[in-house]
Amino acid sequence: MKRPVVISLFDTTGYMVEPWAKAGCLCYCVDLETSPRVRKYSGGGRIIWVSADLVDMETVNRIIRLRPSIIFSFPPCTDLAVSGALHFSKKREADPAFQYKAVELAKTAWRIAGKLGIPWFAENPGSKLATLWCPSDWTFTPSEYGGYLPEHDIHPDWPQYIPARDAYDKVTCIWCGNGFLRPPTKPVKVRMKYSPQYTKLGGRSKHRSLVRSATPRGFALAVFYHHKDLIM
Repeated sequence: MKRPVVISLFDTTGYMVEPWAKAGCLCYCVDLETSPRVRKYSGGGRIIWVSADLVDMETVNRIIRLRPSIIFSFPPCTDLAVSGALHFSKKREADPAFQYKAVELAKTAWRIAGKLGIPWFAENPGSKLATLWCPSDWTFTPSEYGGYLPEHDIHPDWPQYIPARDAYDKVTCIWCGNGFLRPPTKPVKVRMKYSPQYTKLGGRSKHRSLVRSATPRGFALAVFYHHKDLIM
């Protein structure tokens, strides 16, 4: 029997697809800067990390040929997030089309999902996507979905930066369609106003960007629980 295929774009951690892989799905995380590798699970599912440039249409076409059942996307926000607006004028001098290119990249999941008729979402913080593309469909903050994680949860990779059970706030915007549903919330109490991933991780290193953009695992579980019956 063919396993359902799940795609997550601009994803290096695999948190978003891990619940699907544990349930037996074939999952691909695609990002230009990821390290190619495979993680196998006892139920036959796996996560395959693919290093590929999503600007390249051949990469997009290869994804379409995989016939995924659902697609997620976490496009770069460096050129779109309103928190970086101070640098926009200098970037525009260097490349007048820099935000147009970023918006087109952010539309990748929407384009693929439109060709295949599958559920999709794209995630970004408060950003220029809302004006250069369209308003987001809804917003959430990680603590709203922390209750999907076990009571004694600790973060598997960065417990020093990301609070247990995603008990922190960060306004996150979701663009979605083709039957993608907003999962019911299971909030937990926020233990600190600012998460250590923001107060302890300064600068512009890749590690800093990876930790600060890591998908909230509670949200990933909520999406899985409330879409698996549509896919599997």
